[in-house]
Amino acid sequence: MDKKKDILQAMESRRSVRTFEERDLTAEDREYLESLAADVSGPGPLGNRTRLVWLPLEDSRLPDGGRLGTYGVIRGSRGYLVGICENTPEAVTDLGYRLEEAIIGLTARNMGTCWLGGTFDRDSLAGVVPLLPGEIIPAIIPVGYSAGRPALKESAMRMLVGADKRKAFLDLFFFKDFSSPLQEEAAGKMAHALEMVRRGPSASNKQPWRLVLMEDRVHFYLAMTPNYAGNRLGFEMQRLDMGIALYHFEMTRRAQGSSGSWVPENPGIALPDNNTSYTLSWREEA
Repeated sequence: MDKKKDILQAMESRRSVRTFEERDLTAEDREYLESLAADVSGPGPLGNRTRLVWLPLEDSRLPDGGRLGTYGVIRGSRGYLVGICENTPEAVTDLGYRLEEAIIGLTARNMGTCWLGGTFDRDSLAGVVPLLPGEIIPAIIPVGYSAGRPALKESAMRMLVGADKRKAFLDLFFFKDFSSPLQEEAAGKMAHALEMVRRGPSASNKQPWRLVLMEDRVHFYLAMTPNYAGNRLGFEMQRLDMGIALYHFEMTRRAQGSSGSWVPENPGIALPDNNTSYTLSWREEA
């Protein structure tokens, strides 16, 4: 089994699931989820501590007997992966990376998942998931087996946010500076990794990542959406999207045999606007 190839295939095939089969997880999948939460917890590319907690549901109820409110968005989930980190932009980015790692692992096992950042009741988790001082829960991941055909509400939501549409390659990727859009055929060995970033999920499908290619470096920037409601929840939700982009790029390059690494090397190029900020860089090894 080629694990890197399996990860790449899972990234290509993964789709949000909001309607799940009404059946319990197998014993093997329950065991996998419990170990997954422990294995994926840890620092991300920016070096910040993150935690994942697996919350199984018994008869649609949390361990304390309460219910997790998801405003009718999720139906039939058998539990939730809860993402926890400190309330800093860098930590939220690292959590996005780690949660996407968990999602791709579950996709490879033919299990359904969905990112939830703004459509769950955080108060209903109080007392169920103890937090350390300074910690927050930016996102949770419902887990179960896909029901196949989505519910009407789910289909309407996907249509509303244009879930299956993506920005053009030239709108997301640049060569040396933001005034020079990158042609896909000019991206060379980086082209597939950039494409996998382009296909990645993001909150409300805003796709806020912008990448600048410079010789053996790829510099990652976050183009924050002005007045986006998701960034007004006490943390910047689009930092999670940045973590997803970092994960998709790295795992694609790893599958292609790269031994590159993440480095904080802001090139200091002129930014297109005040909403755009530098995050991290990929250094390709010779």
